[in-house]
Amino acid sequence: MLAKIAIDKDGKIAHLQVLSLAHSNAPNWKEINETALADIKKMRYKPAIYQGKSVADCSDVSVTIDLY
Repeated sequence: MLAKIAIDKDGKIAHLQVLSLAHSNAPNWKEINETALADIKKMRYKPAIYQGKSVADCSDVSVTIDLY
C-alpha cells in the first residue's frame, strides 16, 4: 500500500490519501487495506523542524503486508 500523509506540527496525521491499495487479488483485500489504513492513522511522527520550530509536513508512506 502506498499513501500520502500530511503531518501536523504535533506529529499527528492531519490528512491521508491512498495512492495504491495492497493485495487487490487476495480474497480479503478490503479487510487487509482497512487494517493497514487504521494502523497508519494510529502512527505518530516526529514533526519536521524548520528554524527551530515544529512545522507541518507531507510524506509518502509505504506499507508492506506479508500474507505468509
